[in-house]
Amino acid sequence: MVQQQSAKEGARQAEPSAGGTAQPDGDAVADPQEALFAAVTAPGPISCLATMYAALKAGASAEAVDECGRSALHIAAYENEDAEAVAAVIPALVAEGADPQATSPDSEATPLHVAACNENAAAAAAAIESLVIAGADAKSRDSQGRQPIHWVCHNRSGPAAAAAVEVLLSAGCSASAQDNADMQPLHCCASSCETTAAAEAAVKALVAAGGSTRARCMKGGMPLHYCGQNRSTEGTPAALLPSECSQLQTAT
Repeated sequence: MVQQQSAKEGARQAEPSAGGTAQPDGDAVADPQEALFAAVTAPGPISCLATMYAALKAGASAEAVDECGRSALHIAAYENEDAEAVAAVIPALVAEGADPQATSPDSEATPLHVAACNENAAAAAAAIESLVIAGADAKSRDSQGRQPIHWVCHNRSGPAAAAAVEVLLSAGCSASAQDNADMQPLHCCASSCETTAAAEAAVKALVAAGGSTRARCMKGGMPLHYCGQNRSTEGTPAALLPSECSQLQTAT
């Protein structure tokens, strides 16, 4: 579990002194809002918080969105690949007024949804945990009816996927949650994981929480069918092995 750094702790360590607005390089912030969006992706918790507070002091808003409709929380959760930095900046942004339930205009995804897509597995897990602690709704749905747990199972693999699944289940997600196509997390896991080890941990966590390996989506497919579909699709870079399909078929 990534150790959380509270907003107050971050403020004490990183907020500019009363003598003026501190800037990392001594220059004025030309565009405070753009500076904030850049700051929340910075590595290192102290540097990340320092540049964030500098941008806020210069007039940036923690609630504003960029040209794509993403909030600073979306950007931090998706782009900051430093687990310690993202664990520090998320609660700090929320303390400054950022909304953990803000949605993007295209997919209606919340920061908790996009955290699953962070390229760094540890940072993704830290972002998910931090957002849940900050009050993000683990059962929120995007435009396709997918909850964050669907996104995790589709985009993450290995121990990081299992850890994120456990956090979301503890926060109220259901292992049998259905999206608009009746796809459940196990369907997403089966169709997306690339290796035996990648599938096993998340599958076991979902099955232990009540996920059904025999659940059918709107097209009639069970998770096992998506294993076969993945394995037989021409051009799939890494197919699920038969042993993984057996795990999905027999884990009840």
